Amino acid sequence: MGKVARMIGDGLVCVQCIDIIHFLQGITTNDCATLERRGARPQYSALLNSQGRFLYDMHLHRTREEKRVLLADVDKQSVPDLIKLLRRYKLRANVDVADVSDEHAVWVRFGADAEGVLQPDCWPPDARYSTLGQRKLLPRGDDSCLLQDDPVADPAAYQQWRFEHGIAEGAEIPAGSAVPLEYNLDGLRGISFTKGCYVGQELIARAHFRGVVRKRLMPLALAPGADAAALSPGADVHARGAVRPVGRMALVAPPRALAVLRLQPALAAAAAALGLQKEAYSGGEPAPELHIGGTGDGPIVVPRRPEWWPATWGHEDTGDAAAQAAAG
Repeated sequence: MGKVARMIGDGLVCVQCIDIIHFLQGITTNDCATLERRGARPQYSALLNSQGRFLYDMHLHRTREEKRVLLADVDKQSVPDLIKLLRRYKLRANVDVADVSDEHAVWVRFGADAEGVLQPDCWPPDARYSTLGQRKLLPRGDDSCLLQDDPVADPAAYQQWRFEHGIAEGAEIPAGSAVPLEYNLDGLRGISFTKGCYVGQELIARAHFRGVVRKRLMPLALAPGADAAALSPGADVHARGAVRPVGRMALVAPPRALAVLRLQPALAAAAAALGLQKEAYSGGEPAPELHIGGTGDGPIVVPRRPEWWPATWGHEDTGDAAAQAAAG
């Protein structure tokens, strides 16, 4: 049975403009042309700074109104700064930007059987990854679209569901420093590589078309018997015996956690944990055992490759990913 949750940490920004698609096309990472039609499916997108670093991610919802209105479903704490940024970008364009968080609520439906149970017109699938479930805006106080058989869950349960799939969102992604590709926005349908220019595009396009992204956000778990208190954001993750860290813990919500890890050792450790390969690391060495901290005796952690990842991810050093990226 699926669950539903109201995202109490989400806010809504209303953007209204005669040429709203043109306005957003030059500042967001995705192709807003798909939102031209009234009632179009929601789109996942992001805003970057001029250096190509992450600022905000958002779910863009095109209303069914005749006038051109988009609702941006964003992390609530980022709403004031996002509004300031949009107003700065509008220049002389006739764009209205307002906080409408008090008028609508963001609901999600998730769980093992959430995908495809409700009619798409009622609850559209999550624009990032359909297995995450469904996401919908409802007027505050209106629960008419909720199924009676779906229990209402705490938003923390939805966070656990996302972490299980290796997906961060909102304020979980460090604004001003995170590289969008390292947080997998390309695999989550949040970036278009065929649209025109937008703010921060150069770094993203260069990394994509070179086919080289050596670090990515991955889910990981403590080895059996380890103390969950050892999982702390910012802690280094090392291969046993190595001085250079494999990566760093990014987010922790026990019993699950996410870390930005170098793909070669992380994927080798993940495969070895599943018994898929015994000598997957460089030079034919056994796959490394990963642990927290640089002392060599920290608790063991086991990364996992999410099922939605493209097959090319993790093969950047072979040249295959670059060749496929260039061909595509």
